[in-house]
Amino acid sequence: MKTKKNKGGRPKVRETRRKQFRVSIALDIIDKQRLDYNIKKSGLRRADYLREAIFDGVIREALTQEETHLIRQTYKLGQLLALLFTQGRLNKDVNAKAEFAKAIAAINEISEYFLTKISRK
Repeated sequence: MKTKKNKGGRPKVRETRRKQFRVSIALDIIDKQRLDYNIKKSGLRRADYLREAIFDGVIREALTQEETHLIRQTYKLGQLLALLFTQGRLNKDVNAKAEFAKAIAAINEISEYFLTKISRK
């Protein structure tokens, strides 16, 4: 009576549990370093970390055109306010006070927009 010789090694994974599909992405050096840092910090294997990030990660919605416009306007307002304060024109110039009031009104409008957007979610 012949017995089967045990060759050793890892047993084959059942077909239902086997990972059959691969997904690849391109990263620049900074993104690769961030990914490696986050993987090391998590203590998970790379594949497990990426699976968790894909399926359990938070996906941020893309900004709408209106939101992008508001962000640009906010940036411009910040530059204007910085200019007004650094030049000290705010106390001396009536036009500067009017521009400052416009900037405050615009900032309040943007703030209201984002507050209502957050409360809808």
